[in-house]
Amino acid sequence: MRLDLTRVANPSISLTPLIDVVFILLLFFMLASDLNRFNGVELNSSETSAGVQDQTSAVFLRVHADGRFSLVDERIDKTTLDHEISAYLDVNPAQAIVVHPDGDVRLQALIDVLDRLSELGVVSLTLG
Repeated sequence: MRLDLTRVANPSISLTPLIDVVFILLLFFMLASDLNRFNGVELNSSETSAGVQDQTSAVFLRVHADGRFSLVDERIDKTTLDHEISAYLDVNPAQAIVVHPDGDVRLQALIDVLDRLSELGVVSLTLG
């Protein structure tokens, strides 16, 4: 008995099972994820917070592009900011903070400041 080795089988590879697996994984992750819940800092706009909180009792914090801050017209750095905000919160735990960024402040730097204020326990943040 003689084998015919000259004939080479040409198997066809189908991509249909791979595409099916990708769609099933996509469907699984879409159903398993919660797209509506985001971690964030709740902010009051200047217009809506005027009726809720008296603006004269608010502490104004200006964020500068060089990484420094002005708290009630006094120029401070990041380490002093924590101490000063904590001092305000010790006197009045519901102290309102109005954050004014300079025009050239990067968005990530502003978000870092808002996160830090939230970690310190500020409950009334307004972006002005």
